[in-house]
Amino acid sequence: MKSKRQTTVIFFVAAGLLAIILILAGRLSGYPRTPEPGIGSTQVSPKDGMVMVYVPAGEFLMGAEYTGEPQESKTERGRFVVFNESPQHMVYLDAYWIDQTEVTQEMYAKCVAEGQCKEPSCSHGGDDYPVICVSYIDSVDYCAWAGRQLPTEAQWEKAARGTDGRIYPWGDEPATCEYAVINDGTGSGFCGEGNTVWPVGSKPKGASPYGALDMAGNAWERVADWYATDYYEYSSLDNPTGPEVGQFRVVRGGGEFDYYWYDVRTTARVTSRMSWRDLNLGFRCATPAEP
Repeated sequence: MKSKRQTTVIFFVAAGLLAIILILAGRLSGYPRTPEPGIGSTQVSPKDGMVMVYVPAGEFLMGAEYTGEPQESKTERGRFVVFNESPQHMVYLDAYWIDQTEVTQEMYAKCVAEGQCKEPSCSHGGDDYPVICVSYIDSVDYCAWAGRQLPTEAQWEKAARGTDGRIYPWGDEPATCEYAVINDGTGSGFCGEGNTVWPVGSKPKGASPYGALDMAGNAWERVADWYATDYYEYSSLDNPTGPEVGQFRVVRGGGEFDYYWYDVRTTARVTSRMSWRDLNLGFRCATPAEP
């Protein structure tokens, strides 16, 4: 016959086991368990209202193999590779969130109104157009105000191409105005709308595997890294952050009015001085995912 003490111990052990089961089922106290984020997950920044998309941890193929072919290879759509994009290499990144679009003029204006950001030196379009004509430091200041930071070059590229080594965010199909706001070669500027940016998210068919928009075309985008032509020859393969010093910062994504399909490839790398404020140069932010 069990003693009162033994009965009490058994009761608490059983209660503890039941609590563990309920926690694992996500039903403790009647509240559902918060699902783990995955591809397709989004969250909204309470600071500026930016929708962010989730990029899970893991490896991806960064860069492209340079074959040494002549410039005429530009005519072979999607196959042109610049030497600063090689060697192609596998990189591991921790999970993170990245802005779904470029930061808009409306969002940036909130930072200016709070005295944390400088006014852009120019603008185009309305509230839902990308903020342009801001310097590297202006971009850093905005992301800090919003509780985020500029993405690293590696974070930007993974968000744009996923893990299958695709040429463009949407795949390997040629870059056209169906997918991106680009110079389509007709002489009429960005998809027949002149030499200027469009509202963010205007080309949803060009979404990346994680749902990021405008990763090809519209405005060029600043990233955090210093630029070095040969950086891929010695870069870290685990959460790389770029060279320690440099003269220029990396710019990604294409969009300048006098550039074509080969600069909107996911691997294309160009440079910008930190002080430059250009008509077609914007940015987006990123932030690490909570463990």
